[in-house]
Amino acid sequence: RPVGHHTGKGDAMLVKAGAWDDAALFQSGVKQTVLCRTHFPKTCALVERELPEVWTNNHAHVMVSRLHPKTEVYPHKGPTNAQLTMHLGVDTPPRAGMRVGGLTRRPGWRRGVVTMFDDSFTHEVWCGRGRARIVLLLRLWHPELPLEARRRILRRNEFGMS
Repeated sequence: RPVGHHTGKGDAMLVKAGAWDDAALFQSGVKQTVLCRTHFPKTCALVERELPEVWTNNHAHVMVSRLHPKTEVYPHKGPTNAQLTMHLGVDTPPRAGMRVGGLTRRPGWRRGVVTMFDDSFTHEVWCGRGRARIVLLLRLWHPELPLEARRRILRRNEFGMS
C-alpha cells in the first residue's frame, strides 16, 4: 500500500516524485497474520522469535519498505529520539541513497547490511533509475532509554498515535 497507510498519515505528503509503498508485518504490537503467512513466513518467524522488543512495542513498526525507481522523498523528521529506525537492505540499487543530518550515503544501503539512524534528525531518501530499493524497516526503542521513560512516553502518547 502507499506509504501513510501503515505509518503516519502525513507520510504520503512526503513523496516529492515517484512512489513509495510498504507492507506492514507487525504494527502497533500486532502481527499481520495473513500477510506474514502468505508472503513473509520466514521473516515474520525470525522477527517474532528474535526481536520481541521490536514487534511488541505498540508504537513500533516492522515493514517492508519499497522506493520505486525515480522516487524522491522530501526531507522530514520523526517526532522523538526515543526510538531508532533500522533498515536491513534487501534490494539495494547503487542509485538509491539517503541523507541523515548532514551525512549523505550513496549508495544508501547494502544488501544484508543494517543501517540504523535516529529519525528525529532531518532525513531524506531517494531511488534513481533502474530497480526499486527494498528494505526491511524496523522501528525500535532507543537502547539507552530506560524502561520507566518508555512507560512515561506511552502514557503521554508522545508519538501522537491513537
